[in-house]
Amino acid sequence: MWTKLIKKIERFLGRLKGQVQVYALVGSSGTGKSFRARIIADRLKIRFIIDDGILIKDKRILAGHSAKRESAYLAAVKVAIFADNVHRHEVAQALERNRCKRLLILGTSDRMILKICQSLGLPEPVKLLSISDFASADEIQTALDNRKLYGRHVIPVPAREVRRTAAHIVTDEIKLWSQNRLLQREKIYEKTLVRPEFSSGEALEIPEHLLKQAIRTTLDATTPGSKLGYFRPEFEEGYSIKLTIWLGDGFFPSPQLTETLRIQLGNQLKKQTGAFIKEIDLTLRELRPLRR
Repeated sequence: MWTKLIKKIERFLGRLKGQVQVYALVGSSGTGKSFRARIIADRLKIRFIIDDGILIKDKRILAGHSAKRESAYLAAVKVAIFADNVHRHEVAQALERNRCKRLLILGTSDRMILKICQSLGLPEPVKLLSISDFASADEIQTALDNRKLYGRHVIPVPAREVRRTAAHIVTDEIKLWSQNRLLQREKIYEKTLVRPEFSSGEALEIPEHLLKQAIRTTLDATTPGSKLGYFRPEFEEGYSIKLTIWLGDGFFPSPQLTETLRIQLGNQLKKQTGAFIKEIDLTLRELRPLRR
């Protein structure tokens, strides 16, 4: 069975050679490759992207599965370089079936790019691009800081695509507007923020001012005029937070409001900071308790 499958894969890969023009985008992990991938591909008139084990065409995932679904780092690396025969066959077949002519491959090094090309039977890249060609040193450093702080990664497709197969790793979705000066029109690029399986068990310690910022943003949206009072976070493999909220005009303490706010605060703290929230001990008080 395996001999037949391997021969079939080799036939697919042989047909791909010489048919696909490969471009590569290289940059260390967390420098913003996936964030900029679609814009760069559009500039080069490329519709196909390979990023962390998945084959993307325009806004759709065509084949493969994301390395970010793997629970161990080494397993994720193997997925990203198509070490598995079945995975490799699926992506190679999709490239041929969709008559891919130009392809952008994302990788952390020239060596990784060449390994992916060898695995998929693709020719070597006609051009090696560096993330530093498209992002400033400050932008790259900001991306690295965010990766270290929040542990979140980007997949360059809309969240609905990722949710079809890996909804549990999705943390948020973002839209990026880009102005095409030549055509005088704006284009929207949708991307998905995820927490990879191999980092989801790692509780991140977040600067206190970011936790407070997420709480205040939530209060502004849910109970306008409310103020953050007492605040004490305790971190031990996740956060237990004790806080008091002084409610604004028109809001009064109740068990229902307390529970609703507790859920909303927990969701937003996780969404905005990536923190693992174990418990929120919430007390609500009236800002002007004597006024009725």
